[in-house]
Amino acid sequence: MGPFRYLSRSLLHVLCVASLAWPLHTPAQTLQQKGSGLRAPVTSSSTRTSDTSAAKAAIKLPLLPPDFAGEPREGSISIHPAANDVDAAHAAVLTEDGFVEADTALYAGAGTASWSVQVLRFGDATGALSAFTFFRDPSMQAAAVGDNGAANAGLYLVRTRASVVMVRPAAGTSGDARSLVPFVTSLVQSLPAVHGPEAVAPALPGLLPVAGLQSQTMHYAIGPASYNGPLPVGAMDFGRDAEVATARYHLPSGADAALTLWMLPTPQIAGAGLRTVLALPDASLHRATRRIGPLVGVVSGASVTPAEAEQLLAGIHYVSDITINQPQGYISEVAKTAKLLLGIAYFTALLGLAALTIAVFLGFGRLFYRRLRGKPDSSLNDDTFIRLKI
Repeated sequence: MGPFRYLSRSLLHVLCVASLAWPLHTPAQTLQQKGSGLRAPVTSSSTRTSDTSAAKAAIKLPLLPPDFAGEPREGSISIHPAANDVDAAHAAVLTEDGFVEADTALYAGAGTASWSVQVLRFGDATGALSAFTFFRDPSMQAAAVGDNGAANAGLYLVRTRASVVMVRPAAGTSGDARSLVPFVTSLVQSLPAVHGPEAVAPALPGLLPVAGLQSQTMHYAIGPASYNGPLPVGAMDFGRDAEVATARYHLPSGADAALTLWMLPTPQIAGAGLRTVLALPDASLHRATRRIGPLVGVVSGASVTPAEAEQLLAGIHYVSDITINQPQGYISEVAKTAKLLLGIAYFTALLGLAALTIAVFLGFGRLFYRRLRGKPDSSLNDDTFIRLKI
């Protein structure tokens, strides 16, 4: 009976140590962990953050300072949680872009100029960029403030991450907003920082070719309310999470062209959208077209030649993601779960077999070692064994 006693004691000891060292995972946790590594962050609109409730729940800090451009704040800061209260004429645009709230204040004092300052917060940088390009006029001068800036005498417009800052001369004053560079810069730097995916701007505008680009005409839209490109809005298919970047180009021949970059969730949807554009009866709307994965490029312009249009499209550099299809075809979630559970069972059985092997080796190894030393099989009669004689 001695060997079996050693075997059972060793096996029990090994199993206890293994159970304490091995982390337990439920199937649901394992599925979640496996699934979390399947997708890498992308910058298309399909991954755009649209949950503005999280932004509303964030810690609210005063966004506007007590004084601006040497003028004290008149009254308190007005907070508008509804887009209709901020700009009734463009409430649909703000809502489409994920509007969260707006803080507005008037700065007036003994000076000759008074300023109306407004900070609009959006759910993410994608919506903020769409709103910025919508309110920016092509005649505005570029301003090196924040992530995007533009200014004229009547408006200083800045996008910084997921916020848009608007500074205007107050009604009845004759101030020039272009003179506010240091004050607007200080205001933008004092705004609360936004981190994570919400602060990442979309990559689509960066795919526009640089040669001949009139940068102030770039317009980015994620919905029909803010879209103002040359192609019909019905052809854009915004209902499928499309995002569109349009811009004007001055070609070497002197002709003016409009380039529309249109990104859709999948190459199949993009192919259908391209066929819709090619079916438009006005040929000047599609002088040349090109599809690269989920991206569609369309050149429009009555005076643009097909060769110039093709050369403009050649400047688009987009590397599409390569997806390797499963050779066994579609795998259902039930099959994936069953395969996972079967793998866990196999691993558990392998672990038990390894524990049993170790226990047998330790049990019989100790037995043979005692016999080689001339000792009895059991250690119960050893003098070094401590007994509680109760």
